[in-house]
Amino acid sequence: MPFMIGRAPVRRTLKYLNSGRIVLKDKIKIFSINYNVGLGFKNKVHEGAQAFVFWTLPHYNIKNPDVQVVTFKNMTPTPFIRCYYENGIKF
Repeated sequence: MPFMIGRAPVRRTLKYLNSGRIVLKDKIKIFSINYNVGLGFKNKVHEGAQAFVFWTLPHYNIKNPDVQVVTFKNMTPTPFIRCYYENGIKF
């Protein structure tokens, strides 16, 4: 199986992707996450966000096909997640 090559190939299997139980509300249209990568000693703050993007974000993409998932790297000093609702409210 050629798709089982690379870093943590199990996260690309259909069984793993369908095992996620996180379903966002229908009112959420955009889900964004901001974090930094490759900053050396300052990277400790962003390790949780990096792990979330690496392991959990594919579940969000599969379980919520109508939600746009956006990642911003190296743009903010602190990691955070923001949801945008259909009526324009940010959370």
